[in-house]
Amino acid sequence: MDANFDNLIRRYISSVGDPVTSEEVDTYERLSRIQAREAGERGARRLRLLYGGTLLALLSGQIVAVAIFTFLLGFDVI
Repeated sequence: MDANFDNLIRRYISSVGDPVTSEEVDTYERLSRIQAREAGERGARRLRLLYGGTLLALLSGQIVAVAIFTFLLGFDVI
């Protein structure tokens, strides 16, 4: 039974393709790490842009509100 199983495995492995070397595995691992790092950096950049844009909009709104309040206070409306 062992010999039959070994033959099945060998046929399956040979049908998949050429053997992979350790250098190819290392290259694939490095490529995977680089792709993961790039994806993380893209996500961090999107978050920084969203956070920066939101903060800029809120601060701009605050400046406009203070300017309007000061203007109305100067004409004794408030």
